[in-house]
Amino acid sequence: MSRMSRISPVLRHDSPMSDTPPPAPTGEHHACGHDDHPGTGVPGVSLHWCDSRAEIHRIVVGDLYNNVFVLRCRETGEAVLIDAANEHDKLLEMCRSLDVRTVLETHGHWDHIGAVPAVREAGYEVGVTAEDASMLDAYDYLLEDESVIEVGRLRLHTICTPGHTPGSICFRLEDAPIVFVGDTLFPGGVGAAHFEGGDFETLIGCTRLVSHPDDAGRAGPPPLPADLRPFDDTPVHTADLPPTPIRDRNVPAEAWVEAPEALLRSADDLAPPGGEPPRIAYKRRLGDWLLWRAGPAKGADARYVAVLAGDLDVTVTFRLFPDGTGTGTGADGATHDRFRSWKQSLLAAS
Repeated sequence: MSRMSRISPVLRHDSPMSDTPPPAPTGEHHACGHDDHPGTGVPGVSLHWCDSRAEIHRIVVGDLYNNVFVLRCRETGEAVLIDAANEHDKLLEMCRSLDVRTVLETHGHWDHIGAVPAVREAGYEVGVTAEDASMLDAYDYLLEDESVIEVGRLRLHTICTPGHTPGSICFRLEDAPIVFVGDTLFPGGVGAAHFEGGDFETLIGCTRLVSHPDDAGRAGPPPLPADLRPFDDTPVHTADLPPTPIRDRNVPAEAWVEAPEALLRSADDLAPPGGEPPRIAYKRRLGDWLLWRAGPAKGADARYVAVLAGDLDVTVTFRLFPDGTGTGTGADGATHDRFRSWKQSLLAAS
C-alpha cells in the first residue's frame, strides 16, 4: 500500500478510503481557501493536501487498498502520478483531468504496477529504478538516486531506500513537509522485508533518510551533495562496501584495500592541465558490481567504473562528458551511449 508521509514529530500514514466524502481540509497546509482545485469526476478521488504551490489528489484502488497520489503544480497545472497500482480506467481519467505528464513507481511489487501496461499504452511514460525494473513487463526510463524530478515549478528529490525491495525509492517534495514513501514505511513502523529481495537491516538504515523531522515538522537537513562530502581515508575491505549510497562522506578508491589497479588509474586522464586528477569515490553496489565515480556527476569530465565483486580484475567503464553525453562498454560487451542502458547491462549480467 503506497503511502505519503507528512513529516512531523509523529509520522502520519494514510488509511484506506471509504465511500464517505472526506472532511473539509483543515490545518496549516489544508486550510488553503483555494476555490480553483480541478475536479476529476472520478469516484473516490479527494484533495488530500495542498499549499500555495502544490496540491495532492488521492484515490485508493484494488483489493489491497493501494493509495495512488497525483502531485500537481498549482502554478503550471502540470502533474505526476505516483504508483499506477490498479483500476487503470480511474487512473487514466485522473491523468487526463489533472494533466499528468509522467508516472513514477516507488517499487516494483505487483500491487503497485497493475495499471502500468494501460497507462503506457495510453502514452504516459513510466519510471522505475534499475534494481526493480525487471519486475515490470515494460517501462520507459530509470529513476536515479539523489536526482531531481521537476513537476512544473515543483521539485521532487529522489531517495533510494532499498530493503522492502532492492529498488524501492521515495520522493521528497522540496520546501514542503511531504515525502512519498511507497512501502518503505508502514503504519507504526518500517515496511515489510520478508519478500524476495528484501533486507530488514538495509530497510532500517534507509528509513532514517525519510523519517527524521526537525522542530518545524520538516525533513532534517538534506544530505550534502556527493561532490561536497568529505573523503574518509579509513581503510575498507570489499565486505565493508555497503549496497546503498553513503550520504555523509565519500570513500575513496585508495582506501579500498583490495582495489584493482584499473580502478586506481581510471582518473589519470581526467586531470585538468597542470592539475591533479579527481579522486575516485564509491557510489553503491549495483547487482554483482561495485560502482565508483571519478569526477563530478555533471558539467565536467568524469568516469564511472564498475568492478565485479566476485572477480576484481573485471571492470567496465562509462565516460561522461561536460555536455552531458557519454559512452562506455557495458557488461554485455556492447557500446552504450546512455548511462542508464550501461547500468542496465550491469544488472542484466548479475
